[in-house]
Amino acid sequence: MSDLTRITFDLFLAGNETTSDMTRWFLIYMTRFQEIQEKIQEEIDRVVPRDTLPGLQHRNQLRNCGDVPGSFESQGPTYFKDPDKFDPSRFLDKNGKYIPTCDGFQAFGIGKRQCLGEQFARMELYLITASLLQNFTFAPPEGEREMSIAPDKVPIGHNPRKEQKFSIKCRN
Repeated sequence: MSDLTRITFDLFLAGNETTSDMTRWFLIYMTRFQEIQEKIQEEIDRVVPRDTLPGLQHRNQLRNCGDVPGSFESQGPTYFKDPDKFDPSRFLDKNGKYIPTCDGFQAFGIGKRQCLGEQFARMELYLITASLLQNFTFAPPEGEREMSIAPDKVPIGHNPRKEQKFSIKCRN
C-alpha cells in the first residue's frame, strides 16, 4: 500500500469518527441548552430560505451555527471567564466573526501537528449542524432529566455518552 493511500485512508477513518462524535456532542449540547438551540434556529430562519438547505453561501451570516462544537471544551479559568459555562459566543470577536483558535483552545492543533482535514471537517460540521437545526428540534425524551454532558471514560479523548437518547421533533 502506498503512503498516499495510507494517508488518505487515515484521513477518512479518523475524520468519520471525529465528525460522528462532534455531531453527537452538538446534539447533546443543543438538547441540554435549549436557549442556545433556539437562538441558532432563529438565526437560520432569518438567513436561510425555508425551501433551501443551509449552504456554504450562508456560512458568514450564520455565525452561531457552524463552529459551536468548538465551545464544548472547558479550558479552566486561565483562558476563559466562567470556563464551565457553555458559551459559544466566547469564540466570536467583537464583530461577531468566529475565532477558530485562541489561547488555550486549538481544536485541530497547530503547526506540524495541525489536522490535515481541518477545513473539510469545519465545512462538514457546519453543513450537518445547520441542516439538522433548520429541520429538527432536539430535546430529552419525555419524562427524562436533562442530558448529561459528562464524557465516557476512555483512555484518549472525551467521547460522548452513547446511551443517551433524544426526542426529535420536525420543525414546520
